[in-house]
Amino acid sequence: MLGQLRRVTGAATLLALLWSSAPAYADATAQARQHFDRGLELVDDGQYSEAIVEFGRCYELKPHYAVFYNIGQAYIALAKPVEAAAALRRYLDEGGKAIDAKRKAAVQKEIQRQEARIATLDIRVLPAGATVRLDGTELGRSPLSAPVSVGVGTHTVTASLMGYEPGEATATVAGGDHGSVELSLAPLARPGAGFAAPPPPPPLAAGAPAAPQSTEPMPAAPVPAVPPVPDTGSSGSTMRTVGVVLAATGVAGLGAGATCWFVASSKHEDALSEHQLGNIASAHRLQSQSEQLVPYVNIGFIGGGLLAAAGTVLYLTAPPGRPRRSGYDGAVWPLVAADSIGLATKGTF
Repeated sequence: MLGQLRRVTGAATLLALLWSSAPAYADATAQARQHFDRGLELVDDGQYSEAIVEFGRCYELKPHYAVFYNIGQAYIALAKPVEAAAALRRYLDEGGKAIDAKRKAAVQKEIQRQEARIATLDIRVLPAGATVRLDGTELGRSPLSAPVSVGVGTHTVTASLMGYEPGEATATVAGGDHGSVELSLAPLARPGAGFAAPPPPPPLAAGAPAAPQSTEPMPAAPVPAVPPVPDTGSSGSTMRTVGVVLAATGVAGLGAGATCWFVASSKHEDALSEHQLGNIASAHRLQSQSEQLVPYVNIGFIGGGLLAAAGTVLYLTAPPGRPRRSGYDGAVWPLVAADSIGLATKGTF
């Protein structure tokens, strides 16, 4: 078949190119002839994909319906019935009455043979707006307007959309089958969603430990004053002050982290909207800005939570204030007067 293609169709195409040439188009005709000859050489070498490219460039420079016969035969050699049938139908459409009846009948028979090796795939992808590819070739964005014609065999369908995990599925079809493929893309986690808010600070203790009280009995006679209780009020007050400062700084850090998370989330949503509108550059810029805020979200939540917890613990564990002084410093003695008898006392209680 390909040998006949080279001898008959190649010669007919070159003759048609030469007959339709004019001085003004001499360069285009020469270039078209070179591409056509190169395509025939590639067919002889079994490089059919490269030959199709050369035939296509020949048609661009010097359109002629016969070139589609060559392209159709190359697709047949590549076992691509969908493309082969399309090329041969275009050959008949553009050639019209210029094609003799015998050749026309042979091409129609070949088209029927290729169509028997074609199946259809109904591809459904969610969410809408995802880019859909079949065997690496982009088909468009979901939802697709119609089922897709494919050749016999196994085919791979992939889909992608900003903000979602890519999806992939395969389908194996025989000639005449009407298969279907369904893909549902899973959303990606939003920035900062993996970081839980720090737990609330522990509740205040029901009661702080009281300062130890003296159990020494009251003396019946004058005794020296008891030693003063060490003054712990100053150190306890300092610890409580530091605790309050740390807790306040932690709360401020939590607020800053929450603000950064809100801004990052907003930019991420804007990036999704821009991508769906086709503004790819703007979408990537917004997504990059959103990702740059993630470290600040982490620092705000984690650092702020640690500072708030440390300040609370420091405040609760500070020593109590200056305790009340226990004991007394004084003396008691008998008092005898003209009209009364009793006890007299003097000192500090």
